[in-house]
Amino acid sequence: MKRQIEFLGSVWNDLDGELQVHQQHVLVVLQGKLQTAISAVDGLHGNGKEDSSMKQLMRKKGDVRRAKYATLGKERLRKAMEELKEWSSMFDPSWFLMTSIRNPKFDELLTEQSSIHSGPLSELKSLRDAVKIDNASDGTDKSMFISSNDLSLERMSIRFSSSQVAKDQHEGRIAYITDHMVLHPQADIQGTTKDVRKLARTLGRMDPLTFGLLRCAGVIKHLFPVVKALKPPPKAGSAAPVESFEFIFSIPQGFGAPESLRALLLSRSQEHPLNERFEVAKQLANSVMFVHNAQFVHKNISPETVLLLKNDSSTLGMPFLVGFDKFRLADGRTYHIGDSLWQQNLYRHPTRQGLRPIEDYRMQHDIYSLGVCLLEIGMWSSLVRYHKGDFAPEPCPELAAAVAREEKDPRPKAFEVKRILIDSAKTNLPSQMGQRYADIVESCLTCLDKTNPDFGNEKEFMDEDGVLVGVRYVDKILSKLQEISI
Repeated sequence: MKRQIEFLGSVWNDLDGELQVHQQHVLVVLQGKLQTAISAVDGLHGNGKEDSSMKQLMRKKGDVRRAKYATLGKERLRKAMEELKEWSSMFDPSWFLMTSIRNPKFDELLTEQSSIHSGPLSELKSLRDAVKIDNASDGTDKSMFISSNDLSLERMSIRFSSSQVAKDQHEGRIAYITDHMVLHPQADIQGTTKDVRKLARTLGRMDPLTFGLLRCAGVIKHLFPVVKALKPPPKAGSAAPVESFEFIFSIPQGFGAPESLRALLLSRSQEHPLNERFEVAKQLANSVMFVHNAQFVHKNISPETVLLLKNDSSTLGMPFLVGFDKFRLADGRTYHIGDSLWQQNLYRHPTRQGLRPIEDYRMQHDIYSLGVCLLEIGMWSSLVRYHKGDFAPEPCPELAAAVAREEKDPRPKAFEVKRILIDSAKTNLPSQMGQRYADIVESCLTCLDKTNPDFGNEKEFMDEDGVLVGVRYVDKILSKLQEISI
């Protein structure tokens, strides 16, 4: 923490004013927690002139002080340590916001200091290096691309998920999660290949437990089958006819049994403690932030693209955001082509629905999708139901009438669905998750409304690096989620 704060001090004047205000607030919180920890220690050490070792403390103070440590001191110190860890989790998103700031001074300082100290400084440098990959590269760096012959994988489907689990046939265990990205017919293959490499390299440098994103072990290119009688071989030096990319993600040690959030919501099991549901919401919001820190937008956030991996500390498991088949760079080309599937449009803002979405995709559209997911996590109920098998989705009763409407212009229908979701957040969520959680969900669902006090004025986010909308997200969504405790 000390090294992080020293680095902040050295670049403080280069930070945007809004980011400075946010960091100042976070540091004030740290100051309070540190003072609590110091008071807990001082209460055990007595006079500052005395030797502070535990042996000296026990010998000088005798049984009374020993009993005080056993009954009060140990618990106070444990709580102080936990609060400092919680602060660190709250600080991480704003710390990694500096991944996107284009300032050579940051790189010089990080290069100098990370060579001396490991930890957060070197991690930030690694991510900045990955994000800075020159999009004009000649494409000779193939390090993230692997041959399908390099891995002997047996792929198996995950219920209600586009991702698959893959068993390493040599080791005989499930070791990977895979995501397929089929190329858009209008896609520039060379440009898309560079974007895929950049995303894979960035995800390959992220700590899964910090970011809620699985570490990428490589990408497999799947080529179109060449039919000799119908299609001539590619010319020398031309790009191979790529049909799709397959991301290969490693499963962290100690985790397994992946299950989609959709499958868990449909089970409607109430056995999961409330604090675990809050934790899933917080971790998912974290993952969205870190995708944006890496200068990407996800474009496909839904319960189908959230996998929960079981571990020993939670009955629900830890959520990881997957489903990168529609991702793009935050400032990259967006295709105004969609579909009319209601179950997918449910997680899209009304301006991004239909066959021809009317707006370019930006970070706020991911925030809206997150809001729909947080609503379902809060109610612990799926908005999409399956009564006739896994391939016949039906809307929940609250949405049935709106989804069934047939109109030439799909936008009124889309905004009616949005209104129902906001009403549900206002009326149903407070009794389930509390008013603060309900307010956060409503803020996500209205983040593109001009009346939203936190996100409504687009002019406030017109910075070159796209940091300001991230600051606002951390301040108004992520930090408020982190502050909720039960």
